[in-house]
Amino acid sequence: MPLEGIVASRRRNARRRLGLRLFLVAILALAFVSSLMFGQSTVPPGDVLRILMGEPVAGAGFTVGTLRLPRALLSILAGLSFGLSGVAFQIMLRNPLASPDIIGISSGASAAAVFSIVVLSLSGPIVSLVAILAGLAVSLVIY
Repeated sequence: MPLEGIVASRRRNARRRLGLRLFLVAILALAFVSSLMFGQSTVPPGDVLRILMGEPVAGAGFTVGTLRLPRALLSILAGLSFGLSGVAFQIMLRNPLASPDIIGISSGASAAAVFSIVVLSLSGPIVSLVAILAGLAVSLVIY
């Protein structure tokens, strides 16, 4: 294949990837706005936009600004965090199929949680902390 063909192929692939990214961002924006509009009560898109711009809207300001907006933002942040942690994990292990459940980190964290509940009689957030610390320890041992 001549050099021009390779360059053209790479440009097509770059345009395709850019189009896919723009499509995914548009879907994310649509889901974000939908989560602000729909719920037990429906808020019109104009009111949602005014609330996001900082204008007080009677009857919808509390619902959208206090209840729905933090939940929508945290869901986006959680999704980004999961994606970034997966990429970091795969880069660290140099394996595109690496995941915590395949390598054993999830099992180590679960075993530590069960141990802390059954043997140490712990409960609540302490069990979660023990599981997180055990997961981190298992990942360090694997690394």
